[in-house]
Amino acid sequence: MIICKNCGHKLKDGQRICDVCKKPVNNSSTEDVELEEQLAKSIAKIVENETADAQVYLKQIQGTLDKDSRRTGQQGTDGRNVLGVSQRSSNIRSNTASPSRMAQPKNEVNDSAYVRRAAQEQNRKQSRKGRKKKSSAGKIAIIAVSVIIAVVLIVGLAFYTINKVLAKAQDNFTYYNNIGIEYVQNGKYAEAIPYLEKALGYQEAEGKINIRFSLYDCYVETGDTEKAVSMLYNILAIDPYKLEAIVYLENYYESAGVTDALVDMYEKYKDTDVAAAVEKYFVEAPSISVGSGKYSTNIDVKLISAYGFKIYYTTDGSDPTVKSNVYSGPIEIASGTTVLKCIAVNEYNIPSDIATAEYDIEYKAPDGPSISPKSGRYETEQMIVIGNIPAGGKAYYTIDNTTPNKNSTLYEGPFDMPEGNNVLSVIVYDKNGLSSSVVKRNYVLNIKDKVPQERALEILWETMEYKNMVDSEHLTSDGEPVELVLDGKKEIDGKSLWVYDIYVTTENGNLKANYQMGVDSELSYIYKITEKNGEYSLEDVD
Repeated sequence: MIICKNCGHKLKDGQRICDVCKKPVNNSSTEDVELEEQLAKSIAKIVENETADAQVYLKQIQGTLDKDSRRTGQQGTDGRNVLGVSQRSSNIRSNTASPSRMAQPKNEVNDSAYVRRAAQEQNRKQSRKGRKKKSSAGKIAIIAVSVIIAVVLIVGLAFYTINKVLAKAQDNFTYYNNIGIEYVQNGKYAEAIPYLEKALGYQEAEGKINIRFSLYDCYVETGDTEKAVSMLYNILAIDPYKLEAIVYLENYYESAGVTDALVDMYEKYKDTDVAAAVEKYFVEAPSISVGSGKYSTNIDVKLISAYGFKIYYTTDGSDPTVKSNVYSGPIEIASGTTVLKCIAVNEYNIPSDIATAEYDIEYKAPDGPSISPKSGRYETEQMIVIGNIPAGGKAYYTIDNTTPNKNSTLYEGPFDMPEGNNVLSVIVYDKNGLSSSVVKRNYVLNIKDKVPQERALEILWETMEYKNMVDSEHLTSDGEPVELVLDGKKEIDGKSLWVYDIYVTTENGNLKANYQMGVDSELSYIYKITEKNGEYSLEDVD
């Protein structure tokens, strides 16, 4: 309780304005006031006792003087004793010593001597009384000083004790934590940091995540990024899968462009219960256009990233990295065993899982070529056509029965059958350099016809165009290409005909129709030829 020193009204602890006098209040405790009151009362008591003793002594002297006056003096009209001496002597006598110390006067002379002795005796008593009063005053002063010193010591000791108690009360986790949280709630982050850091040093803070998040907020608000990140790792050390801390950490690394740390976080959490936190960093592995397997020719492989991420690959079986080959187009896989590995890498430099395909390519020799017309005797000009050449391959031939090779004549298109008896030999090489077997045809050509083979072909095209079977580009009305291939010169129903195989194919290269037509080598008539059970029949066309 507090006492107002202005009016003495008792106030509540902590009150600063007096309810009565409305003046500021000194923080004097009740104990201090009571002690001061006791000191004042003690001093007053001492003074009061000394004053009472003096008054009793004065009355004793006055009584003695009154007795003497009645013996020797005269009673005045105003009731006062008249001794026949001056007023000064009367004043002195009023303050003289005790009658026991004085002699009875016999006459005026004796009376003066008596007065002098009384005055001297009174002076001695006054001197002794003065010394006694001085001694009493000294004692009072010593007591007062002692009391004041005691009060100061008591107040100092109380202040020291209170401070020690307060210091001890403040030296704990709850105090520092509560003060720090209060600062945070008021937006005073810088002021909160020392209190929260102090609280973090107590055992009670072990395993507590909330205080660490509060410190993290303070570090963020005050721009101390290093401590903020450190605190997030501190939180994850307690709870490795704290989603909030993971998200804060990855957002920091993303904004700072620290991709290595994002890669580490993705690898750490991608297969855990908090995979959703790093889901956006997931990169799907590239797709490979040709699956693993055994092949007999070279293959071209395409790599595709669903989101257009950059692709890196290897073909030696090693795991690809961002330092490996960058995919820019189809990869040709050649002879032997090849292990293709590839990854996609996103804008955060995070790689996908590795996609793998293994190819075992063992080249197979190409099939032998096809040759038209067949071996035989011919009397009209013939065109020789070589087919079944693999893509990227080439055909070479000879007409003197020798074995062809890459140094022989290169086939570049149909060519005339030479007159006489000739053996045509043809070989094919694929793009890998493997060769087919050699295919041979034996031709005997003796020309006797009025309509040579070349003219017969022209007549047949002209007739088909006239009949709207083809247009000038040798296409059907459906836009499908038509091809005429000489089958040879044949005797049918007594007529010598140039016989052609007619092929109609679709845009995709599929065979749609196959029939024969013939041109009379003598009269240039055109016939449609039908074969049944080896029997041929003719139908006039023009």
